[in-house]
Amino acid sequence: MKLQRMNKRVPGLFLACAISGLLNGCAAVPSSAPRDEPVVREAFITPARPGEDLDSPTVWRAPDGSVRVYVTAKKAGLVRSYDGQSGAPLGSIGVPGPGAGQLNRPNGIAAIDDRLFVVERDNHRVQVFALPDGKPLGSFGAETLGKPYGLWIDRTGAGHYRVYVSDDAMPAGTSEQNAIKHVALFEVETAGGLSATRVKDIGETSGAGRLRVVESVFGDPATGNLLIADEYMGDGSRLLQYGLDGRYRGKVIGQGNYQAQAEGVALYACQDGGGYWIGSDQSKDIQRYVVFDRKSFAYLGAVRSAVARNTDGVWLDQKASARFPAGAFYVAHADEAVAAFDWRDIAKALGLRSDCTLR
Repeated sequence: MKLQRMNKRVPGLFLACAISGLLNGCAAVPSSAPRDEPVVREAFITPARPGEDLDSPTVWRAPDGSVRVYVTAKKAGLVRSYDGQSGAPLGSIGVPGPGAGQLNRPNGIAAIDDRLFVVERDNHRVQVFALPDGKPLGSFGAETLGKPYGLWIDRTGAGHYRVYVSDDAMPAGTSEQNAIKHVALFEVETAGGLSATRVKDIGETSGAGRLRVVESVFGDPATGNLLIADEYMGDGSRLLQYGLDGRYRGKVIGQGNYQAQAEGVALYACQDGGGYWIGSDQSKDIQRYVVFDRKSFAYLGAVRSAVARNTDGVWLDQKASARFPAGAFYVAHADEAVAAFDWRDIAKALGLRSDCTLR
């Protein structure tokens, strides 16, 4: 999601553009941002695709062990793929349109097993493709989703998933400050054909847990936590702690630590229960990635990118690879590319663990 318009002053922030009413061009930046945050250099950045509006990446391991990065291209109406070790382009999935195998403003994306789930904002659905050939397998949610953006998938069995889809639909005339948004939970079967059942809507209708601007969502099956990024900047973007059962667990995370807009969220999970949440603090000026403790949600610091800017979606690949033996952190860059960071570089910069690599 692009940076939202702000037409009033927010404590601790100032407007990067002073003309109220400009959409997608006013980035709130810190009035007193810490200047001693470490800068981490990208391992690679994919070739630029200007005008395609690249948004969210995901990672898939092919049967031959190769690493592939898939990223949604919103304006192009397709999904780009890249070599996860070098950033070399590999091709694309989908074409623009409303039909099967066609995409209309694809946004959130997640690869799991040999399936690729893609959220389409303007087709109001989630479409599923087979990997690696990109064959369309069907879609779900078109009857009930209004303005879907992001998703997270929890595998519950062979070919069976619980899919959490953020829905930012808002009735006409409602302000973001007073909006009530939600995350839709689907039970999805892909074995022997695609079928999906909408189970419930997640989101408080009042109080601290109310969702006002939603896109990114990510879960932790080991702890039962579901973190939802509330991007509303009026009183500071933040993450909200829900449970995988859909109940608000009462924790507001990162309010005051985000300097701009809370965007993509990822999890670095250790088998002993430790680990970290890492999220994009989206800015066209100073792009930061903020880190919180996996269990306590304590703020552990932030790194700044050397080149990457305006990061929407992120994906943390914890599996070892030849180039990234401790895993890699992939982020959208400037709406036109994907940047990759070696997790060891981020861990070293903030004194984090890098020993939880999956083999």
